[in-house]
Amino acid sequence: MRRQAFVMTPAEACASIGGWMLIVSLLIYPLFKDMADSAFASLAETPYLIALGLLKGFGFWGMNFAGQTVRKTSNSSAGFYSFICIGLIAIGNSIFGEELSVFQWGSVVVLTLTGLYFTFRGHLNTQPFFIQLMFMAMVSIGCMFGMIDHYFLTHANWYGLLLLTGVGMTFSSCVLGRMPLRGVARCVLGRQTMCIGILLAFSEVMILSILVTHLPVTLAWVAMALVGPVVMVISSLLWGEGRWQEQLLVGGISYAAAIPIAIGM
Repeated sequence: MRRQAFVMTPAEACASIGGWMLIVSLLIYPLFKDMADSAFASLAETPYLIALGLLKGFGFWGMNFAGQTVRKTSNSSAGFYSFICIGLIAIGNSIFGEELSVFQWGSVVVLTLTGLYFTFRGHLNTQPFFIQLMFMAMVSIGCMFGMIDHYFLTHANWYGLLLLTGVGMTFSSCVLGRMPLRGVARCVLGRQTMCIGILLAFSEVMILSILVTHLPVTLAWVAMALVGPVVMVISSLLWGEGRWQEQLLVGGISYAAAIPIAIGM
């Protein structure tokens, strides 16, 4: 994704991701026909879920736009934003009925504090205000995602959310990205721009269908966040983003903090 940030604009990346999420949701329809039909029935009964799904699409556009902007100068920062989201998602989802054990809450608190530490003492602290602002946008939108995922999936299923997210992102590319449908199609099918769309679309399928469906949303975010420390160490070694020893220490603390989650389950 960092390399893609240098060969296309953030708006082009978002158009590719949104277009491919829409395409993938249509391609897998025959495999998940019963689930898709169930999702359509749920949406017909509770139309406000459609607005929630589209809202996630708008937010996903914004988060990827901000993320690709941040990655140009601080790939490690774009990799660990989810640490801060975890604590806020846990608090928000607890209001909507998500239950975590004491062990799991302990892990959430440690991971959130680790994220806050890196925000003020890590590579992000060396970045200009605009990049820090984009990082905070990623955090804010990520928190919204976590709560939307939890609420939507307790009233419908992941197929409906995937489809609506793709529609919302594609629409956002036309409106927020000021891109005609012809331009969106060019990003979806372009040799340089299609890779990021395919990668993120299939990643979202895996996240929604496996992680978020079978784990509380907060714990699914913990699982996804654990790739962050690896990205941080790689970013330090390849692009000189901070000291690799510090990145490795943060990673070690993060993985240690995740152990109580397995115990609590």
